[in-house]
Amino acid sequence: METVINYKKKIASRFIPIEGANAQTDLPESDEYIYSEKIDGQLGIAVVNNGQVTIYNRSGALLDLPHITTAFPKDQEGIWAGELYLPLDRSRNFMVSSAIANDKTSLRFCVFDAVHELDKPNDDRVVIVQKSIPEGEIVHPMKWHKTASRKELAQFYADAVESGKEGLVVINTLGYTYKLKPMVELDVAVIGYSMKEDGSGIRALLVGLHDGENWIVVASVGGGFTDETRAQWLQKLQPLECEADIVLVANNRLAYKWVQPSIVIQIKCIEIINEDGSGLIKKDKLSYDGSQYQSIRKTNAVSLISPVFLGIREDKNANADDTGINQVTSRVEWTKDTITDTEELQKSEVIFREVYIKESKTGTAIRKFVGLKTHKTLEQSFPSFVLYYTDFSTGRKDSLQTEIKIASSEDTLREMLANGIEENIKKGWEKVG
Repeated sequence: METVINYKKKIASRFIPIEGANAQTDLPESDEYIYSEKIDGQLGIAVVNNGQVTIYNRSGALLDLPHITTAFPKDQEGIWAGELYLPLDRSRNFMVSSAIANDKTSLRFCVFDAVHELDKPNDDRVVIVQKSIPEGEIVHPMKWHKTASRKELAQFYADAVESGKEGLVVINTLGYTYKLKPMVELDVAVIGYSMKEDGSGIRALLVGLHDGENWIVVASVGGGFTDETRAQWLQKLQPLECEADIVLVANNRLAYKWVQPSIVIQIKCIEIINEDGSGLIKKDKLSYDGSQYQSIRKTNAVSLISPVFLGIREDKNANADDTGINQVTSRVEWTKDTITDTEELQKSEVIFREVYIKESKTGTAIRKFVGLKTHKTLEQSFPSFVLYYTDFSTGRKDSLQTEIKIASSEDTLREMLANGIEENIKKGWEKVG
């Protein structure tokens, strides 16, 4: 249903998350705030047309919820957005999915917006919902309150969280909508990093969670570092660099460098989401064989909103027990893939591997060229061919340097190899592999 998709893009996906504990300082000033307790459920859209009520889920699929369609006021023509939830002390997103499949009658529907009136301001639509949707056990309007004080709002938030609620939804007089929620802490494995443009340190850490078999990329963590610690992280990660058959590019258009999944860090984020305005979130799933990553495919995953580094977890290991997806699935639904084994992406093929060494007073220097044919396409978010260049020298401050290049054909890839050898392999270098 196009209305659902458009509503998610225009309204639902544009809520601004704020750490609830900082509401008094981080929430922009406003003459007045309208707020309600945030319900942790799933978006539903009720359509009332000629006395008939139909309910659609967040993806626009029709839901069979007769107890809700029967209870919905059939004289209120229009399109109504609401939250499907369970009447528990703390409803959860994934619980709602289970109820839709197994125990539909336990669900309730809280109406919070009049989609057919989107041309009107937020606070006007709040009034329309309050006047149009009567209070009932199964269907009811969102309960909104007003305050002019951020201090009072911060206290309302604290009371809501203490009572087991997810947080608050707040609308200011300019019509901006904010989600006040507690920060979520996770233990994740460092699987890569991006460099600052000047090369002085890391820009961000690429982190992943383990699903019991493979790694899934979940976030790029760039907050929580100083210039000094960014430089320290670079020194820590360079010796751990490894190869992969996939290239991911950071926001500064530099490729992430992959590292062995051996360091566990604790991070915090304001929210974990499994979908955005474009639909379910897809991230890269990777296998790791002890020396390099192999891309499996894009898979259903999550995004972490505003992740911040807290510290290294020396007491944790990078595995499914300590850095598993169960940290997320206990909070939000991690939608299972519908892809079959026959649809798995093919593994990459090593076309060439050339290794050169050179002895010196400071030790052995190594330069290596590896060319891969990915057997994947740009439509699958992969380049066709990849060249990895590794330069190791014990007598240099940055002992390990790497470079990644992509090519559209094998001829171009081999031309890159020839140029790389001409530029980097001079007198004194011996080919050993």
